Amino acid sequence: MKDMDQLEATKKSENDIKWFGPVSAIYDTARFRMEYDEHGKRIAVTWNDSYRKLLGYDNDEEFPQTLQSFYNHIVAEDLENVGHAMDMMENDERDDSVHDVEFRMYRKDRSIVWVKAAARRVLEPDGKARKAIGLLTDITEQKNLELQKTIYEVFSQEYLTVGIIDIFHNKIWILRDKMINDTFIKSYEKGGHDYDNFLKEYVSKHVVAEERDRVYRTSRIFHIVMELKKKRVYRIRYQFIAEDGHIQQVQGSYLWLGNNMDKRKVIFGFRDITELISKEQEKQEKLRKAQEEAEMARYEAEAASQAKTSFLFNMSHDIRTPMNAIIGFRELLEREQENPEKRKHYLEKMDDACKVLISIINNVLEMARIEKGVLTLDETLCHTEQFNDGLYSVLKSMMDQKNLEFTQEMNVQHQYFYADVPKLRDIFLNILSNCYKYTNPGDMVHMKLEEFPHEKPGWAWYRSTITDTGIGMSEEFLPHIFDSFTRENNTTANKIEGTGLGMSIVKRLVEFLGGKIEVKSKKGEGTTFILNLPHRLGQKPQEGYSGSEHKDIDYSIFVGKRVLLAEDNEINAEIAIEILSMAGMTVDNAKDGKECVDMLQNAPVHYYDLILMDVQMPNMNGYEATRAIRALPDLERANIPILAMTANAFEEDKKEAFKSGMDGHLSKPIDIKALMKGMAKVLT
Repeated sequence: MKDMDQLEATKKSENDIKWFGPVSAIYDTARFRMEYDEHGKRIAVTWNDSYRKLLGYDNDEEFPQTLQSFYNHIVAEDLENVGHAMDMMENDERDDSVHDVEFRMYRKDRSIVWVKAAARRVLEPDGKARKAIGLLTDITEQKNLELQKTIYEVFSQEYLTVGIIDIFHNKIWILRDKMINDTFIKSYEKGGHDYDNFLKEYVSKHVVAEERDRVYRTSRIFHIVMELKKKRVYRIRYQFIAEDGHIQQVQGSYLWLGNNMDKRKVIFGFRDITELISKEQEKQEKLRKAQEEAEMARYEAEAASQAKTSFLFNMSHDIRTPMNAIIGFRELLEREQENPEKRKHYLEKMDDACKVLISIINNVLEMARIEKGVLTLDETLCHTEQFNDGLYSVLKSMMDQKNLEFTQEMNVQHQYFYADVPKLRDIFLNILSNCYKYTNPGDMVHMKLEEFPHEKPGWAWYRSTITDTGIGMSEEFLPHIFDSFTRENNTTANKIEGTGLGMSIVKRLVEFLGGKIEVKSKKGEGTTFILNLPHRLGQKPQEGYSGSEHKDIDYSIFVGKRVLLAEDNEINAEIAIEILSMAGMTVDNAKDGKECVDMLQNAPVHYYDLILMDVQMPNMNGYEATRAIRALPDLERANIPILAMTANAFEEDKKEAFKSGMDGHLSKPIDIKALMKGMAKVLT
């Protein structure tokens, strides 16, 4: 009876494992079985001797049949895959499905073996699975072949010459060569050859002389093995001599052909990296240049920061100087109300200080405009003699007061040319003011204008040479004369006011107009500015040319006129009202643009003769208010003369004023003569 039961169990076992293949083959294969309780929980595992021997164990004492010992022998990185495969099998509703998974296990000697496990559940008559059976196959050799194939395929794609070195037998096989391709290498393409002989011949024939000793030493088998103990891939670089004599940059790479525990063969490859090194060198050169540029930018930023810091100190002093004069002379004026001569003297000094202060502020604002790139070209027809005479007359009295000999000469063929007059005037006034400041009494300032042919038809070069016999500049400072915020000496040292922006403004404006400027100077001997500007030539107007209007003002026209003043600043409004009242005019003050429009609409027609409009006001600015007035349905009110009277004093501000519908533009601080002239122009 016992023999019959054993026979039945054997038959049942054979029937269970028929799913995996022929029974005769399976009996020699490593097998295992897992058992489950009635709730499907794993409770035991058993395996046969073939499985135990696969892992290098002789008995159950060394390798106990427990789930823990099974899991302990799986490589940690593969545990997740094994667990996932077991879950898939145990949750599969089909009882005849086979599930497999490949993973690595540690042998007794801690070497690694690749195994493939295939398992299926076995159902009992009650429909529940009480066990699962499986087979394990050693696939290490297959995996090694796959690895070697992968390595070779990778090498074949990237490397032109590929070979294998047998380190135990000192042999080399050349598998493929598309780089060396000469008689020497072809002799090694069939069969294994002595590696040492190959290395000596290769180095002597294909490595440049200065690198042969290094390449030979670092390519010996012993050295390769020592390097591969430290790193996965060992690489060397050297200069390779092709059969036609040209030099290439070559990289050789070595790595183990087998897995981690099979270090008997090394695969190597050589590739041409000449282009790669060239790109690396280009990259390094670009990086070097970028670093140099960054360093230069840092240096320039630091220099600019230092210059601006110095500028702020100088500006603080330079602004305080005229302010101190204004405050001081105002206090003296208050004390000397009964002395007309002293009052006149103090007022003149205050006026001079105001001009200096305005000049400083204008230079700073002009530089800000240039830095923002908001310059626009606005050319008009000019007369050379009138333009030069205008500059000369403006500065002559100032030069005479300092006892400077101021002379001019002209040698031009064309009297009419087109120019942006305000910018041109700024250039010359800055240069001539510089000469005035740095030339001692009794010395000379000379201005010379010459005309030269231009390569473009209808154009000419106008060269202005401005020379003084002043204090001059040192050779060290001369290259920095056009830098922003720089002066050779500050105000404290030479008692000369200035922002250090004048020459920088000159340089920027000259370049904007397409010209060039150079300066020559020597300490104690004076300075020469040479200015070359291109100008489009013009023709004499048929009705004559007049650079400016010189009509005298009839102040009687202001008496009885009513002015609507749009001004939100109380101090500015008070000053304007006082000036206008002194001229016999009546003034109403609107605090913003909206109030100005409302007051005009609510007043009788022709009640106001003129509007003086500030620009920067709350609620509605001057431009918006002007456009609103010009859009009024009552044309009598809509056409009232409007003059901008604003601190927005640049050319683009003037253009915006006219664009909005204003009839003129007057800048603050208020110039009484300019104000009267502007009002007279629109009232007559």
